[in-house]
Amino acid sequence: MKAKRTLFKILFLATLLVVVSGFAILLIAANKKDEGELCKGVIVTIDSEENEFVDKNDVLKMVHTSAKGLLVNKPIASINTQVLEKDLELNSWIEDAQLYYDSKSNLQIQIKERKPIARIFTTAGNSFFIDSVGVQLPLLENKPIRVHVVTGFTPAKRWNSKDSAVLDEVKKVVQFISKHDFWNAQVGEIQIVQNGFHLTPVIGDHVIKLGSAENLEDKLTRLFIFYKQVLSKTGFNKYQAVDVRFDGQVIGVKKGPASKVDEALLKKNIEQLMRRKEQQVENAVDVEQERTNTIKKASEIETSKNIKPLRENSVPVKTNILPVKEIEPAVKPVIEKNKIDQLKKSRKPKAVMERKVKVEKVEVKYDL
Repeated sequence: MKAKRTLFKILFLATLLVVVSGFAILLIAANKKDEGELCKGVIVTIDSEENEFVDKNDVLKMVHTSAKGLLVNKPIASINTQVLEKDLELNSWIEDAQLYYDSKSNLQIQIKERKPIARIFTTAGNSFFIDSVGVQLPLLENKPIRVHVVTGFTPAKRWNSKDSAVLDEVKKVVQFISKHDFWNAQVGEIQIVQNGFHLTPVIGDHVIKLGSAENLEDKLTRLFIFYKQVLSKTGFNKYQAVDVRFDGQVIGVKKGPASKVDEALLKKNIEQLMRRKEQQVENAVDVEQERTNTIKKASEIETSKNIKPLRENSVPVKTNILPVKEIEPAVKPVIEKNKIDQLKKSRKPKAVMERKVKVEKVEVKYDL
């Protein structure tokens, strides 16, 4: 019995040795084959749901630049896929890159793009995109990207901790709105203000004062109830602003027509402007008349000095009378005659006044 067990152990060890040796031989052979194996092709696959923000040809150019030459017919052993992956991920729009060889010796390049969620406009007019983790993405030429618009961000090139915190709140607001079909369709613009955010709706001539990014679900739930119970009956253009910043309530600021005082003041201003314009025309006419009288008087004085009266029965004597020189008037005309006519025919001046708005507050409180 012991002899059989010993024989079984010897056979098992021998079999195990043969298997391990064979595996080692195959591995060495495979390594030697890889050293001489050439890259047959390069295949780029981009993981994208709708738009491809990274072009396949651009990926190939980046890979060839990093490898310092074409990869096809190049020995596989000389291609460092890890370096190529890191160089590809330096592109802002590439979140992850995976490179490997398939059974046909083709280099497979798997690209995972970053997905933009908003386009940020600074107060200086510049803009950029951000993705779901807040990474800044540059603009792309000839690539239409439909995302939410955020305005009022800092134009500073280097962000401080406050700027980063604002951008983090922007990300929260955009992600929350994007997950809800109604608000995703209703919100047209997100504006950064001093104490939070204002939302500009697609339907309705009012501003939604949202405040900070805290309690977004509660705020927009109250606003949705206000839409259903109030605005659905009064119309979406009745209110100038709808405020949901305070817990448990919605404050609607009504619009109002201009008051009678405003109309009277507007009429008074127009009359003052008309009187001022008429006075300017009258002054111009007086100056021109004074100029004409001055020239006429100067001519008479000069003529009386150069011409002497003739005696009776005297023979006229030829005298060299110089032509009368026109004396420049002491007062120069302000406006010429042709311009005076134009002033008289000029249209009435327009007076622009700021329209006063009558404000009413309506508080609607809900216990949710």
